[in-house]
Amino acid sequence: MVVAINATVLDLANFDKFFKWPELSCEKCSRKMWGHGFVSRYFEGVSHLIRIKRLICPGCGIVVVFRPREFWPRFRSSIEEIYDALITRLQSGFWPVGFKRQRGWHWLASFMMAVLMAGARNPVEFLKQRFSKEIQFFV
Repeated sequence: MVVAINATVLDLANFDKFFKWPELSCEKCSRKMWGHGFVSRYFEGVSHLIRIKRLICPGCGIVVVFRPREFWPRFRSSIEEIYDALITRLQSGFWPVGFKRQRGWHWLASFMMAVLMAGARNPVEFLKQRFSKEIQFFV
């Protein structure tokens, strides 16, 4: 299970493993979760691996991994960066200057699939609406 926390990537990078991670109770069996080590993750904007805390429930064995709130699970780029790249591409037909287009094509294909599945007529308005309501705009 992935749990979002109110911390920036820079906070996590600066404090490393000394960051004050929240303590959680298991959602399934209500027992206090134990530390389960760290996992290393890459995030856009930081040149080195960042150590992210894991927790495990001693009762049922569920593992929790934290992530910064500004990132979706399984994404290295922030939600804001993804939105900016997609909105620029949809409005101007070009990717932002200095942007890696291969990554953008992957995002655009997933986004357009979500647009088709939702039956939206205007992809730009669909993207703005989903972003303003903090809804993931990918399939």
